[in-house]
Formats: sequence, structure tokens, C-alpha cells
Amino acid sequence: MVWPLVGREPQLSMIDSALKGHGSVVVAGPAGVGKSRLARVAAKRSGRAVLQVSATEAARPLPLGAMAALLPAGPAGDNLLGWAAREILAKDPGLLLVDDAHLLDATSAALVHQLAGRVQLVVTVRTGEPCADSVTALWKDRLAERIDLGPLLKTEVGEVLAQTLGAPADPATVDRLADLSQGNPLYLRELITSGALTRTGRWRGEVELPTRLIELIAARIGTPDQALELVAFGEPLELHALTKATGEAPVEDAEARGLVRIVQDGRRTTVRLTHPLYGEAVRAACPSLRTRRRYRELAEAIEATPARRRHDVLRLAMWRLESGTTEDPEPLLAALQLAWAAHDYPLAERLGRAALNAGAGPRAAVLLAPVLAFSGNPAEAERVLAAVWDQPCDERTRALLISTRINVLSSSGRIPEAVRLLEEGERTLKEPDNLQEMAFWRASYHLALGEFADALRVADAIVAAPSGDGMLAQALMMRAWVLLFTGRPLDAVEITDRVLAMRERWEGAVPVIFRGLYEIRRSAAMFAGDLPGYAAATEEHAALVADGHWELAGVELDLTRAVLARMRGEVTKARTALHRAEVSGAPGQYQAQVWVELAHASALAGDANTTMEPGGAQVPPVTARFNEDLVRPWVAAARGEGAPAELAIAAADRMREYGALSQEVIARHDAVRLGAAPLVADRLAELADECQGWYAEAAAAHAAAWGDGAALLTASQRFEELGFALHAAEAAAQASRAFESAGRTASARSAGARAWTLAARCAGARTPALSRLQAPGLTSRELEIAQLAAAGLTSKEIAGRLVISIRTVENHLQMAYGKLGVTGRGELGGLL
Repeated sequence: MVWPLVGREPQLSMIDSALKGHGSVVVAGPAGVGKSRLARVAAKRSGRAVLQVSATEAARPLPLGAMAALLPAGPAGDNLLGWAAREILAKDPGLLLVDDAHLLDATSAALVHQLAGRVQLVVTVRTGEPCADSVTALWKDRLAERIDLGPLLKTEVGEVLAQTLGAPADPATVDRLADLSQGNPLYLRELITSGALTRTGRWRGEVELPTRLIELIAARIGTPDQALELVAFGEPLELHALTKATGEAPVEDAEARGLVRIVQDGRRTTVRLTHPLYGEAVRAACPSLRTRRRYRELAEAIEATPARRRHDVLRLAMWRLESGTTEDPEPLLAALQLAWAAHDYPLAERLGRAALNAGAGPRAAVLLAPVLAFSGNPAEAERVLAAVWDQPCDERTRALLISTRINVLSSSGRIPEAVRLLEEGERTLKEPDNLQEMAFWRASYHLALGEFADALRVADAIVAAPSGDGMLAQALMMRAWVLLFTGRPLDAVEITDRVLAMRERWEGAVPVIFRGLYEIRRSAAMFAGDLPGYAAATEEHAALVADGHWELAGVELDLTRAVLARMRGEVTKARTALHRAEVSGAPGQYQAQVWVELAHASALAGDANTTMEPGGAQVPPVTARFNEDLVRPWVAAARGEGAPAELAIAAADRMREYGALSQEVIARHDAVRLGAAPLVADRLAELADECQGWYAEAAAAHAAAWGDGAALLTASQRFEELGFALHAAEAAAQASRAFESAGRTASARSAGARAWTLAARCAGARTPALSRLQAPGLTSRELEIAQLAAAGLTSKEIAGRLVISIRTVENHLQMAYGKLGVTGRGELGGLL
């Protein structure tokens, strides 16, 4: 395939401009940044006849070695440079391209300098490498314009990946590739083609670097010594610990060669590699026995360091594990808790298995099993728990075993088994702290059944006298869940903010609740109509797990971003993200959610083949039932079946019985969107008074406006302000029909044009309310002029910009006014 040339258009334009002005250019930049390709592309774009030479290290000792291919055999005479210049000029080159001119021998460099001004040059040089004076004189003496080429920006890395995949790139994968490649196009290409990406273009985790990339990096760094290997295996490494192990000279040499950098980190001075791939290459090339020795040396160096930090516990355990010199499970258990809290699930799993092998038994199982369950392996988590279930342990560990197993069984949809185990714990445990652990799960069970009052009662009892910060955080989270469902999303957010503010007090004990807290924040934002808040919570969560190397985090984020896209009306974008999550193999705890959300997006796209996949038992029953109930009306509408609005009303009635007011608002508003506003308007007015947030108010106003074109336009504008473009388009389409029924043709056209404009922003949306929409019929010129007028330009300014007469502008505007159903410029702004 032809590799995309991204992010180099400004430099190409500068080269084009220089060559058109009969000048020459020198393209400078580090190795792999794409100098040679840019020079070749620019030379080809010039349309001139090109002579090309490439300097090499092998030809460097030979006078005119780089130019040999351009020179004839035979004697050169006394004037070597003059003869060479005449022979090259005799070929009548339009352009001479000299690649890697920093490798030119002195004679070839002098020849290039002599040719400057007599023939146009495109020269590439590597920054940081010594060049012959004749080459540096090209830009110092202004014989050529120097153009420096830097690394690609993160956005440009994403564009390269998107063009390669033929689809939008996964943001987490773009971050990972940008970090590893540091924007170096050559390294980026090798990473993308190395098999490091899944079929859907997501980073699959740690992979073996391709041989070609290792060779490229090895040529840059040479043979690594002890100092470089220690930094590669242990960065960031304290400077004094490193120099104590290796001496100062090797570290000074590595810094001078640009391989490491010294960083002041608070009161610590640390050493890091200058490029992430240097570490990958050094580790890949290091033999296994030497690797074990390096890890042992790192552990010994840190153990000899006073005032170690909390993070060093995790690093020491990992290094001892890698060196094969650990037998005590205690450091492994401590490190496992830190890895879990840091959301590094692969490392946590490895440490947990090592702790089990070291004899930690049930204490290791209660930490390892949740990691396995939330990494998509609940069956393996159950096996780990079963293997230690009958081993003797204290009551606290027994309580944690029961609690962990309840969690694993619940996430696998095995609710009856989880309830029986809960009852056993309530019956057999004696200590108040352990009974409170069971009380939390009793509250979870009430929540799962939609018994919100009971769940809140139990949670509040724990909050009143918690056994510890971890239990307090969990009970507050349970309270937030109840408030979320029962119409108080803003109060739920206040609670999650409170819990996150006390993060340091509970993250070591119950790090897994991070995911629940962010799910509450996203759902609360959705129920409240706060789409910016939903986006912020999503990206904050993404940043939290970005360094965790947890592949399933990508599935989770695809799902949440798809929900946001669907709420914004970006139906095609939502379906793309959901298909990516589905192809990636969403695990049990996500599979049902992916299927239901995919059905929702597909139904909004009017896909008649939309189906509701089974799988609701994989998530808490009330969540599954209500979420599926919200989708069924849209699936029926897409398939042309039954009465979709009646399905929405029936779902809303069930939600009302349970007290799930937040979801009832959505269900009743869906009935409005599907044309049954008179049947739900009164109840939506009640819900607007009972529920927090803007969405309930906007939904009630939409229902109350039914049949009133002007009021429906106001509802449309409110949904647009909130970011719900599809809802806004549907309300405008309903306004158009209301105006039409009232005989107000011009107003109907104006509202229809607004609906069409909003719907155009909702790529892929095909809902019943939009089914009768037609494009306003503006010509491209009418649309262009109307948009400029809507932006505030006067007719004179438009005429000057488009090089037409003012009268022509006015004529086009009058035609646009008639088609759009407006009377003047003042109404264009809100429409276009």
C-alpha cells in the first residue's frame, strides 16, 4: 500500500514555493522523520527532470563516492571538481536531489556547494550529525532555504492510523502509538504493520517488536551497556541509585549521546530514556539470564535506597518477580493492591498468580478474583475462589471470600447462586464489620430488583456507622445509584464527587468502585441532559485507565462514547464504535450492553433488520429490563411493527411502578418523539417538577407544545442548546407539520428547513419524525450566500468575497428566503 503522507503539507508548500522561485532547499530533521520521502515527493511535484544521489557511510571514504553514479569512467584531469561539475551539468538536470548529505565525502560536499546556483538543489541532512562545512554553508550562506522537519503531532498520528484503517481511529490507540513512536513516521509505520493492532485497529497490548524496527533502533543506540539496560528495565530510575550501580561515566556518556535524559522530579533526580522504543528494543535484545540479573540489580539498588516511595513497593515486587528471587508472598500482595488501584490489570493478575504460587491462599484469591472478573474472565475468577474455598482462614478473609464470590456470580448473571451465598454469609458471619460487608450486598440485591427504598435504607444505615473508609465509599456509591434511578441525578453526582475527593482513603481497599462511580456520573449527566458533563466524565475515566494496559478498557470506552454519539444524534458514529466493540469480543459484563446499544443506534438509523439480541441476564435485572424497554419502541418503528409509541408508554408505566423516574422521563419523551404527546404530556409535566436536570423540563415542554408550531420550534431550540441535535430536528419537523396543518405555508417551510439542517448534522439518523423531511432546494450558490449572510456579512462584503455584484447577492438571498420560509437576514442565523 502507499503509506499516507500526513502533516507535511506546510513543508511541501514551502519547498514548492522555493523551487518555483528558482531557489534550492535543505530539508533537515532526525532519523526516520520522513526527510527522504518529502524530498522525493517535492521533486516529483516540481515536474522537473531529476538527478538523484544518496550518500552512504560505505562510500564516504572515497572522493566523489556519492556522485559516482552520475560521472563517466575515464580520467578526470587536474581539476577534479570542475570536471565533475561539467559532467553533471551536461546532463541538463532540472533538479539535483542529494539524500543524506551529512554522509557526503568532502569532495562530493564541495561539488554540491559549487553546483548551488547553477542547478536547483533539494538536499536532506540529519540533525545532530556532523556535516561537511560545504554542506552547512548551503543554508548559512543563503544558497538554499533550510526547512526543519519535526515529528508528527498526535492528531497527525491519528490521521495516519485512520487513513491506514479506512475508519476513525481508537483514541486510546492513537495515544499509545503517539507515545511509542514520539511522532517518528518510520517508527509509527513499523508499529502499525507489526501486528500490534487488532482487526478493529485497537492496540492489543505488549507485542514483540518487528526485527526491522529493532535493527533501526539498534543502529541508533549501538550496543547497550549496563547503564542503558538498567534504565530500560527500570525507568524512571533514581540517578544516585544508577550511578552507584554503574559509576558516573556510563551515565554521562548515555546522556551525551542523547539516549537518556536527566529529570528533576520534586526532590528526586531520575534518569529516563529519550525515546520509549529505545527501551522496547533494549529489552527485546537482552538475553534472558542477563535480563534476570538486571532485574536483580535494580531490586538491590532500590532496596539500598533510603526513604523509598509507596510506588517503589510495586516496582520492587515486579523486579523480584522478574528476577526469580521472590519467595515471600507479602510484598506480592502489597504490590497487587497497588497495581489494582492503578488499573494495571495485567500486572495485577500476574502478581496475584505469583502470590497464589507463593502460598498466599485465600488472601491472594480475594484480590486476584475481582481482577480476573473485571478483565473478562469470570469463569477463571470462580475457579480461583473455588480452589481456596475450603482452606482455613480468619473470619475477615472468609467475609471477603464470600463478598468476592457474590460479586463474581452477580457479574456472570448467576443471581440465585449469589443470593444463596449472601444468605449463608448473613447466617454464619459474626463480626459487625463482616456483617456490614453482607449488608452492602443486600443493598445491591435490592437495587438489582428495583427495590429502591430498601436499597437506600440499608445504604444509609452503613453510611451512619461505616466499618471503614472502603465500606463508607461503597455505601455512598449505592446511595448515588438509588438517587440516580429515582430522579435525582444531580444529587447522585454530588455524592460521587464526595467519594472521589476521599479517593486516597479507599482506593487501596476497593479500587474497583472507580468504574461504578464513573458510570453513575455518566448516567447522571445523561438523565440530567448534561452532554458536556457526560463527555467530561468519559474522558476523565479514559485518562484514569490509559496507562493500565487493560485491553477491555477500550471496549468500555467504545460503548460509552457510542452512547454519547447516539444522544448527540451522531448515529453512524455510534454504530461504528459499537461494531468495533462487538468485533473486539465484548466480555459478558459488556456484551448485553453493546448489543442493546447497537440495536438502539441501528433502530434510529431506520435499519429494518434491527434485532434485540438476548443477554439481559448478564447485567443487573432492573438495568437490563429498563434499558431494553427503552430500545424496543425504536426497533418496532424501524421494522414497521405494531404501535411504537404504545410500547414506549407501557415501558414508562412499568418504570413508574418501580419508581425509576429518570428512565420514565426518557420513555415518555420517546412517546412524544414517536407522535403520542397528548397521552403523556400531563405525566411529563409532573416529572419535570419531581426530577432534577434540564432534560425532564425540555421533555415536558416538548410534549406541552404539541400542535403549536411556534412552541415546538422553541422546544427544538432548547434541545439544540442542550446538544441533542436529533431531538431538535424531530421537534422542528413536528413544528413544520403543525404549521402546515394551520395553513401557515411559509412558516412550515422555515421549520422544515430548520429540521432538515439539524438532521444533516445527525449522520445516519432516519427516525419516524424525520421521514417526511425534504431538502429546502437551495442551489449551491444560494446556500453559500445565505450562510455568509447568516454569519453577519453585508451584501457588499459577500459580493466582494465572491466577486459578484451586490444585486446578484440580493437576488440570490430573495430566492433563498422564499425557499426557506423566512423574511430576512435576521431569521437566517437561527436556521443556518
